[in-house]
Amino acid sequence: MTQGSLTVPLPAPAGAGLWTTVGRALRRSRSTMIGGAIVLAVALVAALAPVVSPRDPQAIQVADRLRPPGGAYPLGTDNLGRDIASRVIYGARISLVVGVLVVATSAAAGIVLGLASGYSHRADRVVMRVMDGLMAFPSILLAIALMAALGARLSNVIIALAIVYTPRVARVVRGATLVLRELDYVQAAQALGARESRILFQHVLPNCMAPVIVQETFIFADSVLAEAALSFLGVGLPPYIPSWGTIITTGRMFMQTAPWITIAPGVAILVTVLGLNLLGDGLRDLADPRLRGRQG
Repeated sequence: MTQGSLTVPLPAPAGAGLWTTVGRALRRSRSTMIGGAIVLAVALVAALAPVVSPRDPQAIQVADRLRPPGGAYPLGTDNLGRDIASRVIYGARISLVVGVLVVATSAAAGIVLGLASGYSHRADRVVMRVMDGLMAFPSILLAIALMAALGARLSNVIIALAIVYTPRVARVVRGATLVLRELDYVQAAQALGARESRILFQHVLPNCMAPVIVQETFIFADSVLAEAALSFLGVGLPPYIPSWGTIITTGRMFMQTAPWITIAPGVAILVTVLGLNLLGDGLRDLADPRLRGRQG
């Protein structure tokens, strides 16, 4: 069932679980499999960073400063002699931690706000006006403003980006709830006197999850980019933390003499975001019944 551009899946038949559906998408879509493989590879590198990293990412070797890629330093060194490969590997851990926590926080807040807004006209007037106000600002400008107020810390980056992306989830859940609350099985539950909380979390929420998962996949990719942008601008993570954004900031002063400092984290961001977008595109196509038959 669709409303505008939003696709709301009807209740799944017994035995057709969400993860079964996701697994089917991965098998049927080549781009989804490629995206999933990229994301899995980045996650494994981040999880095994202490094992696969050649060196301590913070170790300073002044005698080896600005070494080009090759030999003992496969991706070269920066202006302090720190190994770029090690810093990029640990940067993957920072980016994925930020992405996962932003996704979890924005999903939790967006689901609660979207359910309340879609089910209650009174809550809708308040919640959606606040969400519209947040979405009126460009995402990166709102994130910069929040970071200027909160300060440059990892926890504050997560809070700021969660605030920025919560309205996206809330609007998706609200749109799905507006459609689902009119379906027969929800009306029957209301007629039987079921509590509103039970209706929302047992009957409405499970059938909102497919579009929410798709939306959160793109939010994950946007969070990786936004964290790098904030760190590059100096309002994200502190400079001593080896995130991809801070590495690029360090290398921008040596673009002509040591371009490898910025190229390595730039490629890492490109590959990670590409993988997340491919995965999100595949899941979006699966969630849309009009596109399921075109996958393969």
